[in-house]
Amino acid sequence: MEDVVFVSVAFGERYVEQQRRLKESILAIYPSANIMFWADEYPPGSRTMDESLYGFKVHAIMEANKTFSRVVWVDTAMVLHDKIDDLFKYSIVAVRDDNKLYNLISDRAANYYEMNKGTIQYKEWHLVGGSLYYFDFTTHDASIIFGHWFRSERDGIFGSQRESASEQINGHRHDETCMAMCMYIYGIEPISGDQVRYCIENNPMVTKQHFK
Repeated sequence: MEDVVFVSVAFGERYVEQQRRLKESILAIYPSANIMFWADEYPPGSRTMDESLYGFKVHAIMEANKTFSRVVWVDTAMVLHDKIDDLFKYSIVAVRDDNKLYNLISDRAANYYEMNKGTIQYKEWHLVGGSLYYFDFTTHDASIIFGHWFRSERDGIFGSQRESASEQINGHRHDETCMAMCMYIYGIEPISGDQVRYCIENNPMVTKQHFK
């Protein structure tokens, strides 16, 4: 686990409280875990949430990768219950969502990836959940997909609060939409929750517990 780091960002009292719970759950499994958490501050290079919705995830992961080769992003609502060995079977992990992607991508984003919603619908691509990401940056797949995801954020494709409020990107799911597109374009399928015991009923690796 020397080259593995857990990464998270939290804003606001209740989210910071959840982040503390997350940290405790990690240390209960890995007492010597590498942890890079930001509380009520942005990671280096990040724009604000108003400017780039959830863009801070990209920059937190990038900052962590300066020191560690394997990076686990976990949202603050997550709680770790077991070792994360299941993640290590993959070069990159994003969990497939039940929702179809064509319903949750803006026209601007589809155009950015040189696709149209009809093609995305035909391919039956799915959204991914943004609560858990894993990158093994020693692999080509993780490095190239992260690079494309990073450029998407830099180019404003995650979307802004202004665009969201004006319904210019109605239904678009920011980092999750862009991660799904970057993975599918490079031929990498999101995985099912069962494959990494994500939020499953029996013997979960990790669960999501909002404000509990």
